[in-house]
Amino acid sequence: MQGNYKTWEQLLTGLNRIYEIPKDLMSVLFIIGLQEMGSGFKKYSQAEKTEIIKTAHIKLLSREKYYLNIATDKGSLPVWIENPERQLPAGKNLEKLLQSLSLDYFNQY
Repeated sequence: MQGNYKTWEQLLTGLNRIYEIPKDLMSVLFIIGLQEMGSGFKKYSQAEKTEIIKTAHIKLLSREKYYLNIATDKGSLPVWIENPERQLPAGKNLEKLLQSLSLDYFNQY
């Protein structure tokens, strides 16, 4: 699903056209989480949706070393922890960072 999205608005419009999702950050994170987990569209419980979005959140922020993968075995599931050397941004700064990383994500994959 590689795109050529230059702006956040273009990404929102493109994903809305493809998936008919709301044009917001949580919907974009949901799509990224589904891709990362290898899941498809179906009905999910609220807890499952939260886990899917959390997966995307960690995946994106790990690109900037805000989360570190501490799994040691190649066959084991990834285990992520917050990087103690990096302070996660908050509020609007976090939102802007996630938007930027989401844009990069869809332009690379």
